[in-house]
Amino acid sequence: MTMNVIKPGTQVDLAEDVQGTVTDVMVSGESDIQYKVSWWNGRSRCHEWFQAFELDNAGCERASIGFHNGVSE
Repeated sequence: MTMNVIKPGTQVDLAEDVQGTVTDVMVSGESDIQYKVSWWNGRSRCHEWFQAFELDNAGCERASIGFHNGVSE
């Protein structure tokens, strides 16, 4: 199975005037993808997990990740 995810290091829009950077990608279940995004709020660094639909990610750089189902000998 192969999935296309937003590439870590990519800038995404969180709100009209807030941009963050994707720092981690988490896949759970068969197709649930979440992204940990970091951004600055004044002098504080914030981190939060988001679903893809919560991010303005149109045109974002993507990366393919793959999984092997089973064990190779």
